Amino acid sequence: MSNRFLENDSPQGIAFKHDIITAIRNARSVDIAVSYLQMSGWFMLRDLEGIPPAQVRILTTDQMNITQPAVLNAALRLGIQVRCYRGDRVYHPKVYLIHGKTRAKNVAILGSANISGSGLENGIEAGIQIADPIVFKRLARWFEGLFRDPAAREIDQRFIEEYKRRWRRAAKARVPLRRMSRIRGGSHVAPTPEDLNTLDDAFSTIALPVGTLGFDHAGNNIRNLSRLLDVLSRYPKIGSKEASELHLLGLMQHGELSALGVKVKGCRTRRAAAKLWTAWVRKTPDIALDALNSRLKSFKYAAKRFWRLEPKVRSFFLREITNRDERKTLQTIELCCNGSEVVECLSIDDFRGMAPFMLSGRKLSTFIRRSVQDYLDNKGSRSWTTDDRRVVLASWR
Repeated sequence: MSNRFLENDSPQGIAFKHDIITAIRNARSVDIAVSYLQMSGWFMLRDLEGIPPAQVRILTTDQMNITQPAVLNAALRLGIQVRCYRGDRVYHPKVYLIHGKTRAKNVAILGSANISGSGLENGIEAGIQIADPIVFKRLARWFEGLFRDPAAREIDQRFIEEYKRRWRRAAKARVPLRRMSRIRGGSHVAPTPEDLNTLDDAFSTIALPVGTLGFDHAGNNIRNLSRLLDVLSRYPKIGSKEASELHLLGLMQHGELSALGVKVKGCRTRRAAAKLWTAWVRKTPDIALDALNSRLKSFKYAAKRFWRLEPKVRSFFLREITNRDERKTLQTIELCCNGSEVVECLSIDDFRGMAPFMLSGRKLSTFIRRSVQDYLDNKGSRSWTTDDRRVVLASWR
């Protein structure tokens, strides 16, 4: 295999990720030294899961607080060896060492690409793929020395929890700086690099299914609070699908109304029903909600995040819920409520600016597009003709 130049958006349409993934598929072990890890890049390198975890080593850093804690958690869950360089020198390498099943298949990739969407796919990057056995051996020796350096601290759960607090503060502080860069660039219908970096931080913690902020968490028979009260008024003369959806909402258990269902059946107004239901969601442990209906746990997370958004964003959402002209912005806010603390710093102008490209998913990282698609395919595009979201959120607060 000869040495060759690598770049994103090459004439052949091949990005860094293609060369790295192709090499990984034929590897027995992989060593990676990069400045930072982001979910947009990590999601692309899922082929690492095909290699025994003990044979994958990653050395990154917490300098500048850019590496996302969610990626460190993902690597630990897989059993990958991850260390953090915490020395006094600036840590800035981008080196991928792919140890082939035979020495003849050893490949080194060096360049400017971190493990991020920008680095591996859409940014302007340059690098080289090296197959020279002498150079590869020297690089392997270099990595070994750095990985075992006393300044390279082994990452464990305790480290991540401590680092997470610093990352949250830094990620929030980056939002207004990125906003200024975006404004200087003028109006746009495609994400700018600043948008992509903000969304990468915001969505780094997202889990499927994506939650909505209303009552639509079951099926077609009970989409809203009015329909719920109607079904309960006919109980026990209800259909099997209606019964199934009552169960998914926590209102039936073991073939009959649960304690919550009995109380809600006695309600005369949507608001009264919503207060009882949201109180039940609040106090029910996440593990129990997840076992019953994973969408309830997602709703719980999104509702908490909503009330931490900027006041002007909350007011806009509650005021415009049934305004079709603002639907894309409303859906963007709802979708982002499933994200990290970063979304708490976004202004209504930020959400308006993201709305034109957010729901289309175009040019967004693969892991974000997956979340957008889940949101739209399931409940995100439904139940906007009633004010259920306003009633439910007011009851939650």
